[in-house]
Amino acid sequence: MTTKFEWNDENIKILKNMYTIGAPARDIAEKLGTTRNAVIGKANRLKLSASKSDKEKPSKDKKTITITYPDDAFCQWPTGHPDEDDFHFCGKPVQNKLPYCETHCNVAYRRVSPPS
Repeated sequence: MTTKFEWNDENIKILKNMYTIGAPARDIAEKLGTTRNAVIGKANRLKLSASKSDKEKPSKDKKTITITYPDDAFCQWPTGHPDEDDFHFCGKPVQNKLPYCETHCNVAYRRVSPPS
């Protein structure tokens, strides 16, 4: 028999303490015995703010990202994450007019064996 989770004063205190120090919702949920979504929902209803370190991080809305796309003669395999400064495309010569170099073609495409 499972017991139903309740947001009592003690659980709310734990949520507030863990949330304000920046603990992930998953960890808070595990400690309380509830779901990650329940933790996030309750934190939103309580209008909790994240830790100071989260406030110091730049907002993604304010960051301008410039991505330089390669031309068709160079490999278009993305490397890294578009939000990161070192994001780029492979840039090696393409293989047989495909968008990727030989190495990335081997990752992107599978060879089909003839039926036996």
